[in-house]
Order: sequence, then C-alpha cells, then structure tokens
Amino acid sequence: MADKKDEKDVVTQLAEAQTTITSLTTERDTARTQLGTVTSERDTARTQLATVTTERDSARTELATRTTERDAARADVARITAERDRYIGENATLKAGQQDFDGRVRAELLKHGVRETAITLPQGDKNPDGSKMTLTEKVLSQKKAMNGGAGK
Repeated sequence: MADKKDEKDVVTQLAEAQTTITSLTTERDTARTQLGTVTSERDTARTQLATVTTERDSARTELATRTTERDAARADVARITAERDRYIGENATLKAGQQDFDGRVRAELLKHGVRETAITLPQGDKNPDGSKMTLTEKVLSQKKAMNGGAGK
C-alpha cells in the first residue's frame, strides 16, 4: 500500500510539475510576445529618433545660415547707415557753401543793378478772365511787368 501511496504522490507531483511547466511555458510565451512587441516599439522609436535627429540637424543648419545672413544684413545696414550719415554731412556742407555762393552772387548782381527777384511774365495772350488780349493789352501788360507792377 505504501507503493500505491508513493505512486499517487509521484503521479500527483508529476501532475503538479506538468501544471507548473505548462504555467511557466504560458508565461514564457507571453513574455516572448511582449518582448517582440517591445522590440518592435523600440525599433519604431529608434526610427522616429533618427528622423527627429535629422530634422534637428537640418534646423540647426538652417538656423546657422539664417544667422549668417542676418549678421551680413546687419553689417550692410551699418555700412549704409555710415554712408548715409556721411552724405548728410556732405549735403549740409554743400548747402552751406551754396548759400554762401548765392549770397555772393546776389551781392555782385545788386552791384550791377540786377534785381534780386525775377520779374513775373504775363500769362500769354489771355486776360485773367480767359479772353484773348489785344495788342495794346499785351504791351501794357509787359510794361507793367517790367516796371514792377506800376504800369501806365
């Protein structure tokens, strides 16, 4: 009877061992499936990381290019601003010289009896009302203009 009891214990142990093996095998298979999923996800993440890294590098290159262009533009603005300031100074000098020259010319012209302002010429062959001027009206208009507005 001891043999039968031992046989039952061995059979029971064997059944328990098989249940444990089945359970472990199921867990192993589940773990392998999860490992496959995680590996696939890892590979996808690596691909995405490579893409993002490439985009980042492209963005850095673009930023460096834009920064260089910006710095060149700033240098151009500084150069053009300096030129503009120089031209403003030269213009002021020329204006002062022109005013001095105009004053000297005016003084010389006055010495010779030339008026400082030009005479106003008549408006052609028409009266202020738009009608055509007669020959007498033209002569009187020119005399008036020559005498500075005091015509007879």
